[in-house]
Amino acid sequence: MKKKLSFLVSALLLSFSLSVSAQSTIRINEFATNGATQYNGMDWVELYNPSDQEVLLDGYTLDDAKSATESNTAVLSGTIPAKGFKVLIEGDAFQFGLGASGETWTLKLNGDVVDQIVCTPNIAGKTLGRISDGEGSVNVTFNGDAIDGWRLYDEADATIGASNNIVTVVYTSDQHYGITRSDFRGATDVASTVVNAAMVSQINKLNNTNLPDDGNVGGGKLMNVSHIIVGGDISNRAESGIAKSVVTLAQFDTDYNSITLKNYKDEKPELLLIPGNHDVSNAIGQGKILTENIDATTLATIYNRMMNPTTPKTADTYNYATDKINYVRTIGGVQFVFVTMWPDHAQREWIAANTNSELPIFIFTHDEPDVETKHLIDPSWTSGTPFDFSNKFEYLVDEVASNPTTDVERDEVAQRAFANFVEENQNIKAYFHGNTNFNEFYTYEGPDANIQLPTFRIDSPMKGEVSGNDESKLSFLIISIDKATQKMTVRECLWNSTSNDAAPIAFGESKTIDKLNETISESDFTVPSWTLYQRSIKAGNPDGRAGTTGR
Repeated sequence: MKKKLSFLVSALLLSFSLSVSAQSTIRINEFATNGATQYNGMDWVELYNPSDQEVLLDGYTLDDAKSATESNTAVLSGTIPAKGFKVLIEGDAFQFGLGASGETWTLKLNGDVVDQIVCTPNIAGKTLGRISDGEGSVNVTFNGDAIDGWRLYDEADATIGASNNIVTVVYTSDQHYGITRSDFRGATDVASTVVNAAMVSQINKLNNTNLPDDGNVGGGKLMNVSHIIVGGDISNRAESGIAKSVVTLAQFDTDYNSITLKNYKDEKPELLLIPGNHDVSNAIGQGKILTENIDATTLATIYNRMMNPTTPKTADTYNYATDKINYVRTIGGVQFVFVTMWPDHAQREWIAANTNSELPIFIFTHDEPDVETKHLIDPSWTSGTPFDFSNKFEYLVDEVASNPTTDVERDEVAQRAFANFVEENQNIKAYFHGNTNFNEFYTYEGPDANIQLPTFRIDSPMKGEVSGNDESKLSFLIISIDKATQKMTVRECLWNSTSNDAAPIAFGESKTIDKLNETISESDFTVPSWTLYQRSIKAGNPDGRAGTTGR
């Protein structure tokens, strides 16, 4: 029968004993009743096999109990591959509609209950699926709100025959509110508010965007975005003529409060923030900043939003030496570790004390893994005295430089300590950063070539090294993680490819990391590193950098 009702859902997983084949692990993973639109109005059920071996459906049945005395039974056949799916369609695999009015339908193996769904009114035009394939709460009641462990889809957005496991994160950085861009969409001297608002407008289109269906993680229609990461330099350094951070932070909030993307709970994605060198310099001072423009508003605000202190910080009470913005979010089974500026010795101790060695780690910070020397502490500075910027050191990273001047652009001693930390902590699988702004997917090896760390550099809407001259290369990144297979794909999203807000997002490069729960080898990620590029510059080969958009 065609049903115009909607329903409550309970997933009751009953205990049972089976043979070594573990066939009873088959689960009802997603379903639609009520005359679903995907198969000409036919109802459908998606089954999932979470085991590591193919499963025969011999002995399985799908029962639809209309009442205590009336039921329909379909005998199932065929196989489901390991970690695979099978879609059962009304009129083919079963010859009855799935009741949406107080009926119970049950997956059985040799008469034993494997999975059971109890349906009572009321939803229409929806499908329901587990958030993680084969997992989800039991004995749940659906009343129109999100169910723990399940996700409610519009029928057009159902992931039929595909994984529900994909988690998607948007990553952008270096917004630099307070400055102008020389040209943008036919105009000149364009304010940061205009450029960043245009990027946010494109980000808002992602829920209706098809990612390249290239066999990598997350290909096809993007269902939702769980988090948006901003990697620092929200505010530009408040040099002469540039507004203080109290002004530029308000501009950032205006744009990012207009985010309309939704996560699986139909809520705004969580906004995750870290500071950049301009944000920090505004708080502690720097040679180019007017004394009256020193303002810790941006850092205090990021600290309050991310760290949630009992007593919120103000621009006057925020202390950069003690109030580091370090935190962890576990997303898709991966620890996203956010650290202030760069993983110096203090940050590394914090990472070791606040992460799980059994789960993979992605580090998000502002500086490159081969940290800029000028961001370190002047070795001639006396602790406890005011910062001396005369030698061009900026005191942003809690590490004393090994060189007396900033003439040596990269500090190998500081890098070596970090590289050794990565070597000792094999669950660190990727590194994301801004600061020098263009999209580049590369392998950081350390000064002694003792590690192979997949590293992702990101563009800036205002100061991109490539996109500053070619606005069609303006971009942000989409990070897609498959929780089941432990794979990640990072995609370059060209949000201004035709200099037209009405145009769809185009896609550039993508890189996939397999087996996040295992050691990454160079064959998994072969683009030369920034360190090798620097060496090639010195050797007179500036084209040595591969994988750089526009170069």
